[in-house]
Amino acid sequence: MISLGKPSPHVVTEYLSTKLNQEFSYNEVGMTKHPRMASPGYTTDHYRIQLGEGSHVFDEAHRALKNWQHFNLGWLNVSSTEIPIESGAVVGLLTSYAAIWLLFACRIVYVVNEDGATQKYGFAYGTLPEHPECGEERFTVEWNTSDNSVWYEILAFSHPACLPTRIAYPLTRTIQKRFAKDSQRAMLAATTANPSA
Repeated sequence: MISLGKPSPHVVTEYLSTKLNQEFSYNEVGMTKHPRMASPGYTTDHYRIQLGEGSHVFDEAHRALKNWQHFNLGWLNVSSTEIPIESGAVVGLLTSYAAIWLLFACRIVYVVNEDGATQKYGFAYGTLPEHPECGEERFTVEWNTSDNSVWYEILAFSHPACLPTRIAYPLTRTIQKRFAKDSQRAMLAATTANPSA
């Protein structure tokens, strides 16, 4: 959705309600869980950064991911940090260029919650119709108890969903890479690993 001026919470809610029963805009749902499912033509992005060490850092990273702090970027935000991290939940992504605001929707595909030698928490969401990209993105935090390290990881498969995105693909890739770097900074800032981040 494109609007002049920031859409009100009511407009965002109405828009997202139209997406509740829509199908994903790609066929390989779950491909971040099973990467071999991804068909040729998808661009793969994989980023991984250490947030620190220990259970305290993992707990903070878990809380940050659950509260959508990895989208606390200023230039790109989720429509509401109250959206639950559960399969089927629809989230809006808001960004602006000058006075033009863009609102897109994604749906959570699955949630990751693993115990053991490596504890892991996170989720993946997939694009819905009208999103400028097609694909799926997974965000996870993990604590490797063998060496006490805590990591934040992004794995994404995507390709342009429409002609404007294909034409502006170099710009699109710049934005995607900027998102990954800024999301990593946001997660560092949300933990005690690097208070000055």
